[in-house]
Amino acid sequence: MTELALFSLRSEAISKIEICYFFGAIAIAVICSVLGTGLGFVAVIIVFVLAAASAICEQRKADP
Repeated sequence: MTELALFSLRSEAISKIEICYFFGAIAIAVICSVLGTGLGFVAVIIVFVLAAASAICEQRKADP
């Protein structure tokens, strides 16, 4: 019997990098959606969030 799943349940724990990406994406979305937020501030926040996520990801790859 074939089943069509609209979503799959995770059987593994969520990693720290996935949590970092999730909350980073939420932070970027909220800051970009606020009216009156300057373009420079948005750009700085996006660069900071992406740099932090990249640093955490690289650190996790270096750890055995």
